[in-house]
Amino acid sequence: MFEYLAQDPVRFKNFNGAMQAKTAQIILPYDMFPFKEKLGKIETTDDTSLLVDVGGGNEQVTVDIRELCLGIKGKMILQDQPQVLDGITASLPGVEKMGYDFFTPQPLKGEWQLSPFPHIIPANISGILTYYIRRCLHDWPEDQCNMILKNIAAATTSNTDL
Repeated sequence: MFEYLAQDPVRFKNFNGAMQAKTAQIILPYDMFPFKEKLGKIETTDDTSLLVDVGGGNEQVTVDIRELCLGIKGKMILQDQPQVLDGITASLPGVEKMGYDFFTPQPLKGEWQLSPFPHIIPANISGILTYYIRRCLHDWPEDQCNMILKNIAAATTSNTDL
């Protein structure tokens, strides 16, 4: 479907506009998750990648999550097909765009050490802290959904030696 849409710029633009309108009409599930509370417990820098929005579309959710996390150092990365990202003309403070096909290995890696104490946030964290995906899997059959999720899972590693 997406290959077909990409061949017709008008339909592609209309599709992206419809997806953005749909996002604006629904209850925002990311607003229910305590991103600021969870990410605020971790010592970060301006170079820390707080979140990767996989298949994030036209930027609105990534920008909204970034705004929910005001005061937390770091950046968020919006991943989608290059032709989707090319259509974004708005300034995205604290958000970087990255062309990515989620059927290929995830190039951004996450690594953290787990603590044996659940109330303590791990101190040794590098790479991506959060992978976020929404409204992507419903477009694909089960085997392709599994591939998408395996690509994300393969990018995460954990060290349980603590």
